[in-house]
Amino acid sequence: MMKMKFQKWIAALISFVMIGIIFSMLPMTSLTASAICCRKDGFDKSKYTLTGNMAEDVATIAKSQKGRTGSQLGYTEAWCDEFVADCIENAGADSSIVGHGGTVADFESVMRKKGAVQVSSPQTGDLVFFTYSHVEIVTKVENGTVYCAGGNNGGTGNYKTNYCAGERKLYATPRLYLRPNYKRIPVDKVPTWANLDKNQIWYDLKDTIVLTPSSDTATDYWISITKDGNSVVNEHINGAYSIAANSLGIGEYHTWISAVNSAGSIDSNHLDFSVVGAATYLNVYASKNTYSLKETVSIHVDTICAKGQVIGIDKIGSGRVITEGCESTYTIEANKLGIGKYSAYFSVYNGSGGIDTKRVEFSIYDKLISPTPTITTLSSSSLKLTWKAEPNATSYRIDRRKSGADAYETIATTNQTTYTDTGLEANTKYWYRVYAVAGSDKSSEKNSVSGTTYTLTSPTPTISTISSSSLKLTWTAAANATSYRIDRRKAGDGTAYETIATTNQTTYTDTGLEANTKYWYRVYAVADYKSSEKNSVSGITDKINNKCSVTWNDNYDGGSTSGTILFIGEKFGIYANSGSNRSGYTFDGWYTEASGGTKITSDTKVPNVARLVLYAHWTPNKYTVHFNANGGSCSKLSAPIQYRDTYGQLPEAQREGYRFLGWYTLKDKGVLVTSDTVFLLTKDQTLYAHWEKINLLGDLSQDNKITLIDLILLQKYLLRQASLTADQSTLADLNEDGIINVIDLMLLKRTLLNP
Repeated sequence: MMKMKFQKWIAALISFVMIGIIFSMLPMTSLTASAICCRKDGFDKSKYTLTGNMAEDVATIAKSQKGRTGSQLGYTEAWCDEFVADCIENAGADSSIVGHGGTVADFESVMRKKGAVQVSSPQTGDLVFFTYSHVEIVTKVENGTVYCAGGNNGGTGNYKTNYCAGERKLYATPRLYLRPNYKRIPVDKVPTWANLDKNQIWYDLKDTIVLTPSSDTATDYWISITKDGNSVVNEHINGAYSIAANSLGIGEYHTWISAVNSAGSIDSNHLDFSVVGAATYLNVYASKNTYSLKETVSIHVDTICAKGQVIGIDKIGSGRVITEGCESTYTIEANKLGIGKYSAYFSVYNGSGGIDTKRVEFSIYDKLISPTPTITTLSSSSLKLTWKAEPNATSYRIDRRKSGADAYETIATTNQTTYTDTGLEANTKYWYRVYAVAGSDKSSEKNSVSGTTYTLTSPTPTISTISSSSLKLTWTAAANATSYRIDRRKAGDGTAYETIATTNQTTYTDTGLEANTKYWYRVYAVADYKSSEKNSVSGITDKINNKCSVTWNDNYDGGSTSGTILFIGEKFGIYANSGSNRSGYTFDGWYTEASGGTKITSDTKVPNVARLVLYAHWTPNKYTVHFNANGGSCSKLSAPIQYRDTYGQLPEAQREGYRFLGWYTLKDKGVLVTSDTVFLLTKDQTLYAHWEKINLLGDLSQDNKITLIDLILLQKYLLRQASLTADQSTLADLNEDGIINVIDLMLLKRTLLNP
């Protein structure tokens, strides 16, 4: 079969070359000369009938004179252009649209002056001018193939010079196409306007873009389409231009047309259009968060480039209850859904694709339930209400009654679950009710709570010196206080206090202070709020001796310790650089905290404290893992790793005829290492690839590849000229149906031809 195809291809090539040679040998008289006069009366008019469609009639006349000679028609010299002109005149045209020239080039010039225009897409009745000096008439265009007919054609076969050729496929390279002025549009009137319209605002990838030109005197049009300044379409059109949106692709396009006739041209307005991707959306929302059974649920989506949408509504805990196509706003009576919580979304789409919107949640309720608030005193003039959210409420109404008053008054509405009531009288009791509200609905229950404002008085503490680094505060309990806040200021640090502790006791010991230093303190009474009075006291720590007891904590495996006595103000010296050994880690120094803190160096001075604990910090050691492909190949030969880190992503290995089983600690056997395996060695490591041999169907020679040898072995077996081992029999059953037959042979041949 392949040999026959090759022979046909060679024959075609030889034919093409011979045609070229024949064209090169044409007599010069047939290419340049012209008839001296019109001979339209020499046509055999019995061979055609006119229809009134001049373009179609011209083609019919040209085809009808097949086989006639120049002498029969009355021509004495090269006459291809005169034949074309006479065909047009016999179709009913006059000198207003057709003229006679000297050479083919002269004829082209005369026809252009008579209103003929150059076109890029030929149709019946157009004139085709070839790269050599010859012209014929287009008889039809079928499935992209152009057919023509002419006189004195100089073609091949029976249609040689001085003969009329009948209809046949375009046989040589066209130089251009001209369309005679069959519509008799005045040649001296340039189009005064041109317009271009589109059939849609935007297009998705499944749409067809239709661009429609119009003008006052145009014979044809040129359309131009650009994207990002680059031309994507530049074509001649005779009417509406259609193109599949997916052939252009997603993007913004700029287009216009040039309206053309023999007198000139004019450009249309610029027209922009878009080919969009999948539909999307700007926002999706329900008109309310909660609905009563008497209301209508309304859900809306603001779409972008959508051609439709489908809504899905799920009842939380039960599943899907609504799936249907809809408009951008979907409504449904709440009682049709029933009491419960719901989640809804839209699927918006167009021909390019779609997207699901985010979900919106709403609930449908039977009635609202009033929350029961708790109350907290914030100050002598404010109370704070706190309550749990009512699932169906959109806001809450707070009513208040002062102790001794008869009626409640509404004081606030909020969508929060807390409310602080201010401007109250001190040492006074107030009653409150909180109502749940949703739209025009309000809960009917009245769960009241009361709270009392009161005054907190800050205690006045006494202070005593405990040691060179600690002071003790003592005070009398304050009425209504639940705890106490302690603020401190060090002498010489300005006027700002800092909060150092909160306690529910009436004593506090402040430690870790500097020796022989004055400190100021304030104690605030705290209940639901903090007292405002500021009663301050001061105390001075004792002087300290000149020695510090330093404890060294190695900070691992339980934190073993050792102690050293150092002099205050002296440098730590060699002590700062000495540390214990830890397998897999490097000692990083001593720090004031087990994690973080300040590093102690040899130049750091011993602080003025009686006792100090320092902690060793450690840095994990780094090692290298090497990868041995063990007969295969691997793009990554090594990788760094840190002690106690996991191996992380490991490289893949390849080996022809084998399946990669993973990385192991030994060349044979060993332990499998995965990405989650923790590295616990204190030295570099080599990992080895392990393999499993793959039996390749059709590889009867068992050399891990399919060759002609395998085909010959199978063929001999089927001809009973050879036998197969058990392993070979398994590999010979290519379709794995348990039978070795000619089907397996065909499959093996296909594998060889299409590896």
